Amino acid sequence: MKIAGKLSPLFATFFLLSVSEFDTADAADCAGEKIHYAYPIVLTGPSDLKGVSVDALRGMAFKSGTWVEIPIQVEEINATGDYVLANGLPFTRDTDDGYFDDKDEIALMGEDLGDDFSPTDVSADVKESALQSWKVKFCRGGKLAGHMLLQSFYVAVKKSEKSYVSYDGGNLSVSSDLYEYKFHSKNPVLLGEVALKKDGKKISVIESSEFLMPLRTPFFMPNMVFKDSDFTSVIESWQTGPVRTIIAVGVKYTSFLSLFKLHLFSELVFYRNRFVIPTKIEFIFSPRNLLKPGSGVSYVLKLPEEQGWNFESNLAPFPNMSPDQYMKTGPRALEQEEFYAIARGRDGALFASVRVDRAARAMVPMPLILEETDFVSDKNKKDWPWMARQNGDLGVFIDFSNVEKGLYNFGLDLLLSTRADERFTDYGSVDTFWHRVP
Repeated sequence: MKIAGKLSPLFATFFLLSVSEFDTADAADCAGEKIHYAYPIVLTGPSDLKGVSVDALRGMAFKSGTWVEIPIQVEEINATGDYVLANGLPFTRDTDDGYFDDKDEIALMGEDLGDDFSPTDVSADVKESALQSWKVKFCRGGKLAGHMLLQSFYVAVKKSEKSYVSYDGGNLSVSSDLYEYKFHSKNPVLLGEVALKKDGKKISVIESSEFLMPLRTPFFMPNMVFKDSDFTSVIESWQTGPVRTIIAVGVKYTSFLSLFKLHLFSELVFYRNRFVIPTKIEFIFSPRNLLKPGSGVSYVLKLPEEQGWNFESNLAPFPNMSPDQYMKTGPRALEQEEFYAIARGRDGALFASVRVDRAARAMVPMPLILEETDFVSDKNKKDWPWMARQNGDLGVFIDFSNVEKGLYNFGLDLLLSTRADERFTDYGSVDTFWHRVP
């Protein structure tokens, strides 16, 4: 969601798995245990690919002595930071040059990675017509996730016929073999209904969501609370590929923000077992000079009762104190590397990874987990009246009142599993190590 004007927070999509770096030698601590990394990986702007046609890349994996092509998806990102999307309204279509640069992305699934290999394992038929080849090693937390042979060609490469996720514009839904996502029919920028696919059935795991952005202002201005009812939205553009589907949603504001008459949109990204709630925020003013503690962004999920949910989290519990007190005495986001909340039901699990921009970590308190029982007490209702308005079972609140002017990444990354005991322990950023193959 993009919001602009004098308040000007701007929301866009970001990726938690987008760490890509070139190195001349493998990391010594990635030489041991191999893991089954079942999550998406996004490589952003590898420098050796600069100038390569985005249609002329191929991924291969060496599995049990045999070479197999694996699905990869290359996306261009234009100068304004938006995906170049081919379908629907042409807001971003043809807004880049078709050649790889430092903003563009390669997406793949970790479970498609293959075994280690030497240059002599790359057979003549695999090398044929390739312009350049790289051996890419993927590491997660000191453990080996696998290898890929990435190749560039002079001409466009036929896309993989395999597709992990698809978009149905008629039914306003996105599907993989694991879940079905139904867009909110009246306001598709909001998190929609989510059902797991298990044993031939569709099992609801998210019924609805609520969005809230409270802004506590100085004494000479009224406090403001922006809710999901303050904007309307419509699906405008999209792009599908073998690894992911990207949907751009246009947003119009029904509150006074509509006076700025700007075209605003959000880009939602869906993978086989993961989707991203876009929350990149740009401030054209300094919040610490104009906003008071308790200003921030909140998402709350409504979960079906019949699943009998249990919650696990390393987020800070909702404090029994005012926003001002929590800002002064609460733990800092800098004190922790990752933030998450897990909901476990009878038929599966939902993992929400919370992103706090590294540039903001020293300035903001630890994100809060929100549960229905947090606003039973009269004290919390009095201290946080705007938060008590939300209705749901599990939520997250990030206070951004103390940051400086600038662009920050905050947001949620959601993972799904049909296993209630799924631990999600291997999920996180992935390092890559590249070697050119002669």
